[in-house]
Amino acid sequence: MAPRNILIALLLSATLNLASAQMVENPQETGESLKYQCEGYDRMLGHASRQFDDFNGPRCYGYIQGVTEALDGTAFCLPVITLAQKVQTVQAFLSMHLTRLKEDAVKLVIESLAEVYPCSKQ
Repeated sequence: MAPRNILIALLLSATLNLASAQMVENPQETGESLKYQCEGYDRMLGHASRQFDDFNGPRCYGYIQGVTEALDGTAFCLPVITLAQKVQTVQAFLSMHLTRLKEDAVKLVIESLAEVYPCSKQ
């Protein structure tokens, strides 16, 4: 490998390592931002929407659906329920744990669903 290519590879590797370390320290999605997005969806349904809510509501639903599709059967075991019911479960959990809203949203979604829909230990 040419010296220039080695330098580029080292710089790229260092950049990726730094970026991944920052994502762990500062999650992109927190409980606070997820709660805000889900409240935006509620505003849309209640016709009290502001223009930016049109983006927040679907983002809330998409985020929770993504987590449930990835982890159902391992971190929690969902019965046949609607996406709206999943969102309501998460929203209730976030509202009851306001002091934890700075935590990673994935962690909070998992915990909220596992609390209500644990997997039975066989």
